Amino acid sequence: MNAPGLRRLRDLQAQAEAPAELEERVVRALKTNGLIRTGARGDAKMNRHYAITAVIAVAALLAGFLAGQRTDGLPAATPPDDLSQFAMLLYENDSYQYPEAGRMAERIGEYSEWAREVAAAGKYVTGEKLADDGLLIAPGREPAAAIPMAAEGTIGGYFVIRAKDLDEAASIAATCPHVRYGGTVSLRRLET
Repeated sequence: MNAPGLRRLRDLQAQAEAPAELEERVVRALKTNGLIRTGARGDAKMNRHYAITAVIAVAALLAGFLAGQRTDGLPAATPPDDLSQFAMLLYENDSYQYPEAGRMAERIGEYSEWAREVAAAGKYVTGEKLADDGLLIAPGREPAAAIPMAAEGTIGGYFVIRAKDLDEAASIAATCPHVRYGGTVSLRRLET
């Protein structure tokens, strides 16, 4: 930075200094409104507050970092030339056994464990559970929130796996927990 620029910066700093009593007034106002406390008990509460805030900030930073990463947490490997990719569409029909209230996380954990096993065999690409809400877009109609159930049911999620052929993909799909709970899996080769 050149000399005139430094001089202007110093002048700006000198102008921006707050009056000495301003900090005292702000602290007094915060205490009066119960926003800060002093003394051993207040300090402990403030320390706890700062610790919780720090944990939340670290979690937010980590979440921001992970937002740029794969959401399923499993590594995607480049498929060998002799393997094709297959989409497994997980349908939830009338025979599908939904988890009991409050047990969805446990069910998702089962699917995640299955995906880790498939990944360990070098056959996993990606997968996600789909949200229950959505829109049906069709030509000549307004978007509809009620998605009609097809003969197979509604799609509740998907996986993309790698296999040498449709038979191997079917063998992998047959081990998915979705089948054990009465769901239907539609398998489609991805044309890449």
